[in-house]
Amino acid sequence: MMFKAQDTLGCVVCDVTILLLEVSAGAVRPACCGHPMQAVRPTPCSAWSPRGVGAGTSAGSCYVDKPRGLVVRCTRSGSGVISCDNEPMTPLPHWPEFE
Repeated sequence: MMFKAQDTLGCVVCDVTILLLEVSAGAVRPACCGHPMQAVRPTPCSAWSPRGVGAGTSAGSCYVDKPRGLVVRCTRSGSGVISCDNEPMTPLPHWPEFE
């Protein structure tokens, strides 16, 4: 199944949910907890989201996989780490579009 910008993906093991912001032709499906992330319905803004879950993925943070051209925003925190081709995605200090 193909994926595109504005799709929402979720981890099949933990609570991590991401929104795809930029997807290039060379992008690969991100994984979390060692499993490919699956298409899910967006999390409602009113839904409770865990915070401060340690070394996992934090809601509101953006992550990038520069070699493959993928930028995501975490919309729900979880204990897992988002990765592409078994390499953790790099956290971005800020996302310029939202400044």
